[in-house]
Amino acid sequence: MISTIMVPIDPGSLSELALDPAAEFAKAHKASITLVAVVTDADSGPTSDIIPEAGDDITTGVAYRRQSSAGPVLDSAGHPGHAGAALQQQLSDIAQNFGPEVGPVDTILASGDAAEAIVDIARRENIDLIIMATHGRTGIARGVLGSVTDAVIRNADVPVLVVRG
Repeated sequence: MISTIMVPIDPGSLSELALDPAAEFAKAHKASITLVAVVTDADSGPTSDIIPEAGDDITTGVAYRRQSSAGPVLDSAGHPGHAGAALQQQLSDIAQNFGPEVGPVDTILASGDAAEAIVDIARRENIDLIIMATHGRTGIARGVLGSVTDAVIRNADVPVLVVRG
C-alpha cells in the first residue's frame, strides 16, 4: 500500500515533471505527498542553511527540517538562509498548487549530498514511493555529471518511479 509519496524538487531542473504523476498516485491511493529540496554545499557555500536542532538524528550527515506551512528555515544567526529560504518558498508554492483531492502535502528542506539526503529522508520518514524526474543522460555525460536519480535508484529501500524529461 502506498500512503506517502516523496517528490524531490531541484530548482531549475525538470524535477517538477514528477508532480503530475505524484498527484495522480496520491489521488488513486489516498496518499500524502512530501516535497523534498536539498541545499548542497555548491548552493550554500561552506555553511548550511539547515541548522540541526536538539534531538535531530544527524548520524548520516543529513540535517533536515520538515515544514507543514510553518516558518522559514533559519541560519545560525536566526535569519532566513538565502538558498534555504528560496527553496522553502518554492516548496511552499508548489505545495499550494495541489488540489484538495490530494492528501496532505508536506515539505522538507535538507542539506548535504542530494542523493544521500533523499535516500536518508525516505527511510526516516517512512516514504512508500519516490517519484522523480531525470534528464535521461547516458554514457559519458552521465558519468561526468553524475546522476542523483541513479544513486537514489541504487540505494533507496522503496520503489522509485522515474519520469524522463
